[in-house]
Amino acid sequence: PTAPRAPFRKYIMEHEAPSAEDEDIGSSGPELHVVGLTESYHGDTLGCMDLSAPSPFNGRMQTPWYRPRGLFLYPATVGMKDGLWNVSPPDAYGLSPDELETEFEQLSDLFCAERRRDDRLAAEYRRYIAKALDGHHKKLGACVMEP
Repeated sequence: PTAPRAPFRKYIMEHEAPSAEDEDIGSSGPELHVVGLTESYHGDTLGCMDLSAPSPFNGRMQTPWYRPRGLFLYPATVGMKDGLWNVSPPDAYGLSPDELETEFEQLSDLFCAERRRDDRLAAEYRRYIAKALDGHHKKLGACVMEP
């Protein structure tokens, strides 16, 4: 899996002063984790399954070697209802949708960083992420944003 290899290598080069022995077969250092999304799926590639949160796709009967190696966040979801784009915050935020601006006429309005940067949902998401990062005590070497 090339995708996580590049950021992991960059992390090691910048933070751990690797030696020639680090290139040897079988050498290992501290275990690196990823920041990822719950309910994600990275295919059935041996190493990539560890970058997904626990799910039926990597349970013992599917992937007996599976070990979750990440901080997995619950993302908000987006869908269309009655001609409007709606954002649904996950239960992990502890918010009800009526506390937030959740309906948008245009998808471009929903994804407009300047407009959304200071709204309540963005603030709550930043709070949620900061709390999750504070509670995760493994080294994070990459961010994998794949549904």
